[in-house]
Amino acid sequence: MKKLLLPILLLFACSSLFASILTDYVYNDDGTYKYNIKETKSENGINIIVVDMVSQTWQDVQIKNTVVLLVPDDLKIKDTAVLLNTGGSYDNSSIWASLGGMLAKLVSVPICIVFDIPNQPMWDKKEDALMSWTFKQALDDKDFTKKPLLLQMAKAVIKSMDTIEEVSKEKCDTKIDKFIITGASKRGWTSWISAGTKDKRIIGIMPIVFDFLDMKEQLTHQKEYYGDLSIQIGDYTELNFDKIIYTPEAKTLLELIDPFYYDIDIPKLIINGTNDPYWTLDSSSIYYPKLKGEKYLFYKPNAGHDMGLLQFVDEPVKGFFEILPMLNVMKTFIYHLCLKDEMENIEWAWTEKDNKITCELNIKAKPARVISYTTDVDKRDFRGVKWEGVPIEPNEEGKYIFTREKPEKGWSGSYIEVKFVSEDNTPYSVFTTPYVSK
Repeated sequence: MKKLLLPILLLFACSSLFASILTDYVYNDDGTYKYNIKETKSENGINIIVVDMVSQTWQDVQIKNTVVLLVPDDLKIKDTAVLLNTGGSYDNSSIWASLGGMLAKLVSVPICIVFDIPNQPMWDKKEDALMSWTFKQALDDKDFTKKPLLLQMAKAVIKSMDTIEEVSKEKCDTKIDKFIITGASKRGWTSWISAGTKDKRIIGIMPIVFDFLDMKEQLTHQKEYYGDLSIQIGDYTELNFDKIIYTPEAKTLLELIDPFYYDIDIPKLIINGTNDPYWTLDSSSIYYPKLKGEKYLFYKPNAGHDMGLLQFVDEPVKGFFEILPMLNVMKTFIYHLCLKDEMENIEWAWTEKDNKITCELNIKAKPARVISYTTDVDKRDFRGVKWEGVPIEPNEEGKYIFTREKPEKGWSGSYIEVKFVSEDNTPYSVFTTPYVSK
């Protein structure tokens, strides 16, 4: 029995090495964590608490973050906050400060915005150039326990949760001890990795425009799709990560940085734009079916990597209505987790037969509307197309089935949106994974 047990334990230890690296770094007390309440004020029915925080020392540098807690007067949810992690520094004109205030009032939930994730620039680099450089450092030095930038970013999120627990107990009439983590792009990536700690305070995640789980498969898929990798991930390909990632030497780094390996089973709402130039149209089809636990998929048709948020900066009123569908599905997800409101979901199956593409939907509740989006392109590239929706009516049996002919030439892309109305009369949508065929 002992002879059998030892190999099993060794196999388990090896398979969870990357998770141990993450938790060992994030929960290690390096003696530098501290916070100071910088400002408290009230504006437009929202109580605002601004906190300066030192979250850690990373690569001999003290990492400083600004944590802003927004607490609306008319709270519906008191013990849970939506934690939005973002880059850049805090100021009142920040798009994320504006978006956080809007979401706080729309949902009546505390919003915590964590800025400076990551601290940058460092080594005269920022964003993807900085991220990829730290991956190179880790590989060159064979040090995965401290070097990757995602460790800094995830720890800043976890220490922000510690800070908000204490600040809310001191300054609010409730203690916030549960969190739904969200963020966009690399901060969407950070939302996944933070959940990889399996911290019990994290009850759900809403990653935005990070459609790249199962990275080795995604890289292979992009090359097949475009004939090359997206120029948007050029900071990584310049350092040959698209090749290094397949080598045994990179195994630990890959498992550490790829959320796919963490078996995250808490509820997740995945938010993407259909025309995001970083990924392929059907990137989610690679990983979404394999994800564990409760999961929902939302797309913003015709949106790129910014999801319409830049328009919100330039034209606040018009921009608000552009991002409202995203805010509505986030609100529904939050109420589902915190107030136990129903959130409807769908199941689907894409098939091809006799020159036809079919998607059969399994919808348990009656939808408000079902809409198909489909288009054809000469090359396998949907980044510049214009999607227009066409309603799908139920058949005689009450089922919703989408069918189209395969394209005579080139490629076709299709996906389906199903609209519902929540218990508080909020319209929201969930989507199928997109399907591409030739």
